[in-house]
Amino acid sequence: MTMFDLLFWVGINLLLGFTFCYLQFVMPLKASRSRLIGKLNQKEWQVTEWQLAYNKANNDFMKLAEVHKSESHSGATPVKDEGWIEWEHSEAAPYPLTLDTIVDVKFGDGEVFEQEPVEYWRSSGTGVEGDCWTRRENIADTIIAYRVVN
Repeated sequence: MTMFDLLFWVGINLLLGFTFCYLQFVMPLKASRSRLIGKLNQKEWQVTEWQLAYNKANNDFMKLAEVHKSESHSGATPVKDEGWIEWEHSEAAPYPLTLDTIVDVKFGDGEVFEQEPVEYWRSSGTGVEGDCWTRRENIADTIIAYRVVN
């Protein structure tokens, strides 16, 4: 066997080994990567769709809250009829009231919470971050009226 024959066979074996390794290891990784990229694109699309749906629902809710607010201020049942006092969203809790005064509060979405002290609505114990007596971005988290409980 000559040196040329030896180099020829070593080259053939290296070429076959490289081809075998490429087919066994690299090709499955490429296919797996391609599938993962496809799944990632699908998840990004789903997140985008969910975000669009959330924004649409939030916008619809805000419109509904505005309609409800305008109806409650101009409709047959004004806020002040049942002892409700409109709240104008200043920087602090209602001045004539002490922090331990028991009040009912009405939020921008029409939900009423009864018999809690003024201090409760200033603290984060409500599940809403921050002070509910101040104007908030989401009208549903903003107190629009209160009444003192005797």
